[in-house]
Amino acid sequence: MKKRLLLVGEVTNKIEAFIEQVQGEGHEVIVASKVKYKKHMTIDLSNPKNIKSFVKAFNQRYAYLDGLVFIDSMMTDDVSLTPQGYNPMMAYNFIGPLLLSEALKATLKTEEHARIIFLGSSTIFTENTIDLSSDLKGLNAYLSSKLSLLKYALYLSDELKDDHVTVNMLAENKEEQGFFKRLMKKHVIDVDLNTLYDLLFSEAYRYKTGKFIEGHKILALPQEKLNNKEVKDYIKGVLKEVK
Repeated sequence: MKKRLLLVGEVTNKIEAFIEQVQGEGHEVIVASKVKYKKHMTIDLSNPKNIKSFVKAFNQRYAYLDGLVFIDSMMTDDVSLTPQGYNPMMAYNFIGPLLLSEALKATLKTEEHARIIFLGSSTIFTENTIDLSSDLKGLNAYLSSKLSLLKYALYLSDELKDDHVTVNMLAENKEEQGFFKRLMKKHVIDVDLNTLYDLLFSEAYRYKTGKFIEGHKILALPQEKLNNKEVKDYIKGVLKEVK
């Protein structure tokens, strides 16, 4: 069955090959990136007003969506805050995906199965605690953005479980590991494409949500390690603040 996918993020050569493969199989791919890709749409995940404008334009063009996929993450040594007062990594890696997912989740609630895929980080599981009240700079800001996104994925997977929408996080591409060897140069991390393809098109994973799949870089969402009430309270607080 033909699917309509929205890929959000920078289009690398590998992503472009993935797009061509999927389109060749008869599926529709829409790209939204800060730097316009061909005749596709633009979006700035670090700018809430821009996200709102994007959603309005998207809903005018498209009535439904089968997959919302975030295909990159940001790492940067830039500590200047966004106009809304967020660290740029928190804005791009967490607040932006949250706002876009909230705005488009109704478009995903069709009678067919739909999926939201976030790009996570296995690095957050090596940290016992992350103090979100501390100065969010460098590695701490990156880890905080990914831990916050994980909490949102847990929250959203529970909220949408009865709406034919599954939520997953893919572990980062191995290139992320080099992050610790760099001096925080601006870097975009992309997704593992084989795993992404299986999640989107394999019937074997049709309703897998928040579970580790052996042999694939899909993050286990550790419900047993995160207090469910604390997760819900945290995300509800963020939603109240950013909306």
